[in-house]
Amino acid sequence: MAEIVVCGGGHLGHALAAVLSAQHPTALLTGRPFAAGLIVARTRTLVVAGMPELVTSDAELALQGAHVVLIAAPCYAHSGLLLQIAPFVPRDAWVGALPAVGWFHEKAQQILGRTKRVFGTREAPYNCRVVQRGAIVDIFGVVPKIGVAAVVSGEAPAAANLLADLLAIPTEVVSHPIAAMLRPVNVALHPVGFERLIRAALECGPFARPPAFYGMWDDRSSCRYLAIGEELADVAAASRLCHPNEIDPVPRHYGTSNPAELTARIRSLDGLKAIGAPVIPADSGYMPDFESRFVVEDAYVGLAAAIDIGQRANVPTTGMSELLKEIMHHEAAFARGAHAPRR
Repeated sequence: MAEIVVCGGGHLGHALAAVLSAQHPTALLTGRPFAAGLIVARTRTLVVAGMPELVTSDAELALQGAHVVLIAAPCYAHSGLLLQIAPFVPRDAWVGALPAVGWFHEKAQQILGRTKRVFGTREAPYNCRVVQRGAIVDIFGVVPKIGVAAVVSGEAPAAANLLADLLAIPTEVVSHPIAAMLRPVNVALHPVGFERLIRAALECGPFARPPAFYGMWDDRSSCRYLAIGEELADVAAASRLCHPNEIDPVPRHYGTSNPAELTARIRSLDGLKAIGAPVIPADSGYMPDFESRFVVEDAYVGLAAAIDIGQRANVPTTGMSELLKEIMHHEAAFARGAHAPRR
């Protein structure tokens, strides 16, 4: 029986499965099972290889005897995963989302009940990409510290210690799971980048080839990102649930509040360089993909939730709201063919 169950077979699920199974009996629960074998996680300086004991879509089988259940899946999939595992989560097991965006803490309480030990992280531990499904995953970056919050605040130190031991990454306790939902990197970075992709598509027409997503980031994007980051900090302060510094503000995360410096910094990060632009084939080239996770998860769930928190706290969310409305407007316009790119 596996001590740890990773739920989600995507990029982060592969990385966690490789790292954790190298040291602990680990199972991987995924809707698309593959043959259990060696999974290699590669960084610039280190290679870690682990072999999950089980790769399955059967939640009952995967969770037998589990001590820790880690959800590494898009936030729009959280409810479905929680419903899938709820009948089989052992009584004293920990259940955590990495990261806990999209109201995870409330969904977990509603579905698992208030007796389960539930936690969430402010950030994902790795920036990673699957190279070969079931075999190789590249880790481009490891966060320097993971913020951990628990539904029952008194359990947060134990959850933080547990995660630090499992991943060998320093952790810190944050006041409330809402810190993950207000972290600019989680809810604003990709939507701002996607808006830049839309602008480029409108200016130039279909791309001849998929562009470098963050290679297009410009100073206008940086100004917008910084402004939304300030809104998120204001929401955090007004909520009284977490301190603004606990959301990992944009200037602290990137080491600058200067738009030009921020643009250079974002363009230079290896983890962002590795992200392909979310585009789909179109007539004579490629156009923005409004069904990508940057829209469906980060904008329509993550950004919308942050706006909701701001409205509850009576804090203006003009920048976030305008960005969300723009993406929705352009999605509708592209769908009906109303956008004619300028030449």
